[in-house]
Amino acid sequence: MVKNFIICLIIPVLFFGCYTSKSYIHGSNESDEIINQASLKANLEFLASDALEGREAGTRGEELAALFITSELKKYGVQPFYGDTSYFQNMNLRYSTFSDECELNLINNKGQNIKQFVYGSEFVGSTYYLTENDTTTSLVFAGYGITADEYNYDDYANIDVAGKYVLILAGEPPSEDTAYFAGTKNTSYANSRHKIRNAKDHNAAGIIMPSLFEKEFGWDRLVNYVKKGKVKLDNYSEDDEKPKSDSKFTLLYVNENSLKEIMQFGKFSFEKVNEIFEKEGEMPVYAFENQVQVSMKIDDSRVEKAHNILAIIEGNDPVLKNEYIAIGAHYDHEGKTERGVYNGADDNGSGTVALMEVAKAFAATRENKRSIFISFFTAEEKGLLGSKYLVKNLDILNNIKAHINLDMIGRGSADTIYSIGSDKLSSELKEIVENVNASNEKFYLNYKFDDPTDPQRLYYRSDHYNFAKNDIPVVFFFDYQMEDYHKPTDDVEKINFEKVRRVAKLTYGIALHVANLNHKLKVDKLASQ
Repeated sequence: MVKNFIICLIIPVLFFGCYTSKSYIHGSNESDEIINQASLKANLEFLASDALEGREAGTRGEELAALFITSELKKYGVQPFYGDTSYFQNMNLRYSTFSDECELNLINNKGQNIKQFVYGSEFVGSTYYLTENDTTTSLVFAGYGITADEYNYDDYANIDVAGKYVLILAGEPPSEDTAYFAGTKNTSYANSRHKIRNAKDHNAAGIIMPSLFEKEFGWDRLVNYVKKGKVKLDNYSEDDEKPKSDSKFTLLYVNENSLKEIMQFGKFSFEKVNEIFEKEGEMPVYAFENQVQVSMKIDDSRVEKAHNILAIIEGNDPVLKNEYIAIGAHYDHEGKTERGVYNGADDNGSGTVALMEVAKAFAATRENKRSIFISFFTAEEKGLLGSKYLVKNLDILNNIKAHINLDMIGRGSADTIYSIGSDKLSSELKEIVENVNASNEKFYLNYKFDDPTDPQRLYYRSDHYNFAKNDIPVVFFFDYQMEDYHKPTDDVEKINFEKVRRVAKLTYGIALHVANLNHKLKVDKLASQ
């Protein structure tokens, strides 16, 4: 091992200060031995194997993954955070889903059931509006369900839907004119969010509609997704765990055949509606003579235990060791269905094995002044629940000075990584990320998703966000691999292990740099909520 020596560079614009040579571990022989492709590959081949059944939170597969990760941490000499023999922070997850006894029926004016639809095969509820409901009310066909003032178009102009269910079509008015609904390219009005919000704005009791998910992925996959239900932290009374939706509003998805069947009982059939629109350029809207009866029942009896994995590499400075640099990655994924096992090699096996190597490197070098807090999160795929639980139950939260998140880092261009959020709270953190990268790994850092108008809102969709909400500067590394995203095809053979190794080394360098700053990382911006 090369004897330590101090290098002090005075570069005013870089905030680099004074560090040992190991602060630049990237590119050294030692780092190649510690953070290496062989370890990354061996660990991921196990974590992303069929034997772990997709590592879904609260399942046997997650338990096996957690036991494997902790056994490796013990080998590396990485200590449990709580100072005992367990790395686990346990939590209970309550799974809620609609019961198969849910009903959607058409009722005539004599109160007789004239058409019954079967839950699962013909209609499903939306887990976003996961509430019990038993309603019989009027049904109105509301065209595309769109109000677009700039196009002088309003499906609700001549109908009253207050307290009623609306039935709407998928998409938006077809057009060849780019000045009218952008022509052949869909606008945001075709999005389900607009249609749902518009129905609620017109005080509808609920909405029945086709799902764009069915068109892209198929009805069976939509049903499987919905039947997985919604997960929340059990016995959790925080305000942010309350339902986001209006409990009086119900959203039902029907397949195309069911949509056509419902319309057969109305004034115009599905085919006739489209024929009228094509001839007259106006969508006919009308109330049904029949009523709709909706009964939604919930099964929330399933509770499963899940684990965050927490570890620490204590700092070597007697004062600064009481401050922490956090590095995290979620290790859970989507589980399995009849379509196959969702192995999640990239999402987020890649970030998990990279974090294991980073923890191993810190345990070996021990040159961090501040302590390094390592967290492998569960239930990220269920709504960032593991990291949410952590920040609500972590007594050192106020002493965490930065958080680095690794979530999907093994695909895409070998020399590009998306960097998200580094300057949302700290302009200094972004400069450090860029300087460490420029000195060592030399990735092209793509800031596309830092755009505040990013329609995918990726800054808000991974575990770092629960730290950012607490005014902790964050950076999130991400590869934007969508081809196999949340599909059974996200497998090990598609991973670029050299890229994972380089991101791990970049992470190590950034964390060590911030850990050894002679001042606290500057926080000069307000938290983005």
